[in-house]
Amino acid sequence: MDLPAKAQNNFRIPELDGIRGLAILLVVICHYFVADPHGTPNFPFRLVTDIDCLFWCGVDLFFVLSGFLIGGILMDQRNSAGYFKIFYIRRACRILPVYILSISLFFLVIALFPVVVRSGWYSVEFRQLPHVPAWSYFLFVQNFWMAKLNDYGPAWTGTTWSLCVEEHFYLLAPLTIWLLPLRKLPFLLVPLIILMPVFRLYLYLYHSSIYMHVFTPCRMDGLLLGMMCAWLVRNKKHDDLVRQKMDWLYVTLTILFCGMIYLTFFQARAGWFEGLNSFEMILFGYSWISLFFACFLLVVITSVTSPLAYMMRNPWLRRLGVISYCVYMVHEPVDDFVHHFIYGKDNTNVNNFLDASAALMSFAIVWLIASASWRFFEKPIITWGHSFLYRGDKVPENRDAAMNPQSKENSPEIST
Repeated sequence: MDLPAKAQNNFRIPELDGIRGLAILLVVICHYFVADPHGTPNFPFRLVTDIDCLFWCGVDLFFVLSGFLIGGILMDQRNSAGYFKIFYIRRACRILPVYILSISLFFLVIALFPVVVRSGWYSVEFRQLPHVPAWSYFLFVQNFWMAKLNDYGPAWTGTTWSLCVEEHFYLLAPLTIWLLPLRKLPFLLVPLIILMPVFRLYLYLYHSSIYMHVFTPCRMDGLLLGMMCAWLVRNKKHDDLVRQKMDWLYVTLTILFCGMIYLTFFQARAGWFEGLNSFEMILFGYSWISLFFACFLLVVITSVTSPLAYMMRNPWLRRLGVISYCVYMVHEPVDDFVHHFIYGKDNTNVNNFLDASAALMSFAIVWLIASASWRFFEKPIITWGHSFLYRGDKVPENRDAAMNPQSKENSPEIST
């Protein structure tokens, strides 16, 4: 398989940080600016809620980007010595430190400070129900329990279901790419992508609606499409064809975007949770969203002069992308803390400008926490992990270059 120069040299693509920043921005807006449909929200906030009701799909953008980056790394290094060992060391250094710290802190807080039981972090009602066992969080299987109980659990840990999906992908993808000749990879990926909606529809007939949102096999569309994009850009013949047919790619993106607008209005009309788990979303919605983001990704990385690529190079968006992992882990508990313990509210709905100020304060605090975490905690661990080199990695001339996660020689997985 022929690789473009950027792939061969592990060249860092700045637009990918911007895409990651866009993904986390969509998720935060979705979680922070939700008005109470049964209350009396001011007009602009009810409108914002209607518009951002589909912004949860930022998680799907993360899935597509992760499939593209991780799949690409595995394709590039499949013949390297230490293929599995180095991959898992680097993944562990990226994922585990912040995750283990956040989960451990959650259980420590609820044990030492019972007052938080009255907050959204761990509601009284939830404690009276069968709940996700603590051990499942440390084994990345809590999404199976969430599906079984039809409950995301406490706000602090509710978003971790998506990390389970990614971790399960990390278990399957390396072995698949190592065993299967790369030229045959599409013959596995394409049928699986096509079968995803059929599988979701089958489960929809027998299981609760949340099952389709958090159950790992139901959410593989984006990851598999991301891998397919990574395969396309690493095959010179197909990469050239994509670049020659950019007009068709833009037309496809426009059609898919129109579908995204429809899904937004559909979910606003049906209600956030009802639309998320509706028959329409199960049958084609999730796949449509993943296709849109896969097409979006291809446009950005194959046409660096396009307006989309220019927007993804925005410095603020790229910075948000670099710290996005910690933002994802802490944005919900910080928002609950600000609303409950600073503003004295019993919920996090944004119905007026005072509520909006609480959401903005939460985001400012999250930004500070994530920036400090990246600089003093995550970055040193990640750079240590990248001291383990695949055979063929370019060895930096000095230690400073080796410890710089922003250097071009470092793999683009550094911030995933």
